[in-house]
Amino acid sequence: MLLGILQDYRVKQLRLHGQNLMARGRIEAAYKCFQKVILMDSSPENQYNIALTLLSLGKYEEAESYLVKVIEAYPDNEIAMISLAECKLHNEDWKDALSILESLIKDHPSNINYKQYYATMKNPETRNTHIRVQKLLKHALSEYDHKAFKSAIEILLEAVDLDPDNPTINYLLGTSMIMDAHDYQSALPYLEKAAKISPKMDTYQKVYRMALQRVQKKNKKK
Repeated sequence: MLLGILQDYRVKQLRLHGQNLMARGRIEAAYKCFQKVILMDSSPENQYNIALTLLSLGKYEEAESYLVKVIEAYPDNEIAMISLAECKLHNEDWKDALSILESLIKDHPSNINYKQYYATMKNPETRNTHIRVQKLLKHALSEYDHKAFKSAIEILLEAVDLDPDNPTINYLLGTSMIMDAHDYQSALPYLEKAAKISPKMDTYQKVYRMALQRVQKKNKKK
């Protein structure tokens, strides 16, 4: 019994650590963390977490295998279904990707985001732009994880031109500028945008407030 309690505690700690790593853009480290979790507890929540890291790393077939299991356990899980549609998209399985989105729209007709995503996926031009952005983001995350911040900035600047309202891109761009040269002034607009678009992301809010304080303090000294 005691061993079971200790393992449950260890799983929760590792899961939280992995989620924090994900929020900070350290995807490969998060993946390794979730691998340890899965060995101890293969619950749908843990399967989804590792699927999300695989999706971010561009390992779509592996991610899909986990997401299918999550959906088998929870057929109405919208987040897992959207993630599966994204995997299908990158595997060029357009028909299945659109079918998943059509199902979501049917079940949630008032959800504007699903309709917009469907329109993006159905149009070859916007779909290709979306795929290009995701490839850039994957490359940038790898550079960021390996502390190659200058390279990450160059990649993310291209990505943000294609998808200016993507909170992940804006956040990573801002934090890369800080990590590379402590350039809080240049980072601030991107961090502010990420925080406004994703108000429930605590990490985005904290980093934005920190950058804002640094910029305000520096301006007062002038």
